[in-house]
Amino acid sequence: MENDKYIVFKAGDAVYNATTGKYEIEAIKEGGESAVLHDAVVIRPQDIFAGPGLSAYAASIQTAIDLIKAEIRQQKEHAPKQVIVEEDEAGIEHLEELRDFFWMQAYEALNREDKKIPD
Repeated sequence: MENDKYIVFKAGDAVYNATTGKYEIEAIKEGGESAVLHDAVVIRPQDIFAGPGLSAYAASIQTAIDLIKAEIRQQKEHAPKQVIVEEDEAGIEHLEELRDFFWMQAYEALNREDKKIPD
């Protein structure tokens, strides 16, 4: 199955045109394709599989957090002043933000009433 239904860009690559009321991608307008994210995948909340898929993704992030925390505990027992512990603790906060974002997306998708099988 080819991924030709959606084209994905970073939000920063889009410019709002007040005259047309639409967003425009400068690279596309100029005939280029550099702004296209070829490795991005779109999961729409109305997709009946979105909720479970996003839940699994959030759970995977939580597993990574748990593994890092276990490693930190082990490091603290053996070498309490290692710099890597501080770096890992900072990384956990970012992972927790990602986890929470995907949990919320999953929750919203799971609770939609207009779910449908994707076309």
